[in-house]
Amino acid sequence: MYYEHLVKEFPNGDVLVLTVDKINGQKIPEQDGIIRRRLLFKSKLFWPKWLPLLWQIWKITRQNKIKLIQVGQILPIGTAVLILNKFFKIPYMVYCHGMDVMMAAQSLRKKILARKILKNAEFIAANSEFTKEKILEYGVRPQDVAVVYPCPNMRLFRKVTPQEIDALKNKYNLRGKKIILTAGRLVERKGHDVVLGALHKLKESVPEAHYAIIGEGPMEGVIKQMIKTLELEDSVTLIGDVSDYDLAAWYESCDVFIMISRQLKNEDAEGFGIVYLEANMFGKPVIAGKSGGVAEAVLDNETGILVEPTDQHEIISAIEKLLKNPEEAKRLGENGRWRVEEEFQWNNQAELLIERIMKLK
Repeated sequence: MYYEHLVKEFPNGDVLVLTVDKINGQKIPEQDGIIRRRLLFKSKLFWPKWLPLLWQIWKITRQNKIKLIQVGQILPIGTAVLILNKFFKIPYMVYCHGMDVMMAAQSLRKKILARKILKNAEFIAANSEFTKEKILEYGVRPQDVAVVYPCPNMRLFRKVTPQEIDALKNKYNLRGKKIILTAGRLVERKGHDVVLGALHKLKESVPEAHYAIIGEGPMEGVIKQMIKTLELEDSVTLIGDVSDYDLAAWYESCDVFIMISRQLKNEDAEGFGIVYLEANMFGKPVIAGKSGGVAEAVLDNETGILVEPTDQHEIISAIEKLLKNPEEAKRLGENGRWRVEEEFQWNNQAELLIERIMKLK
């Protein structure tokens, strides 16, 4: 989604996209400006698996006289492009999102390779100041890194009718409830477990609180077991994946958006946190964990509340504050909406990037 929106901001015809030919096993047709190819070997007999990627990049670069390659992933795409750069002197830039940079640092081989890729790039686009700091640890010069923040998915933004909200609440038996919403992959770093622990203790102070969880992922079994163990069956609803259209209705219907992201021992962390801005876009206050680049997406006590991800008392206090004080919740939500409208529009974020790329061509 990040690249899709950025590409749309470039002058027509200035960007050619190379991507996979299949998604979930389904062949995807090509469009103007988008080339779809098989980029990895399927068989384990062939190594490295990304050799088809190297071939496709080289072929398309030659055929279309590409002047700059934009790398959307350090490893393995950056490796293929680094090779082309060494042999054919084709310049490139790299986009980084936080986890990719931090995970590469966990392996000495990958760290050395990532350092070479980053230091040989014309420049690097980071999705936050947090990610930029992680990139600088590889020895990259600060002037070679530009921060290009992701912006909310504007396809979500639509007028949700009162009838839709009534239908949603009727379907999930949420009438009279104060809805706390999380939307995102069910993975450990998102902190669904700490919200469930807080909800267990909120039963007395805010009995009408109801936690709606949107998304799928490897933590689903753990979350279901926690709901059962904590006897929260009547206070939690697992929604699964939803369309952008339905997600808009959930954002509009919730009272508070929450995602207590935390940094894991393997350095996995939230590079930014676009969902906080999406909730703000609908005028909703957010509660977020102080980790990674989240403090750039959420301004504490201005557009939401930042809490220590492991401090259950802070989390409970934040939820109580917003559910029991609708005026404060409205203030934070409206501040968030204004900030999104003023600062987080794709044309604004892409302007510096495009200007820098055009100077290289």
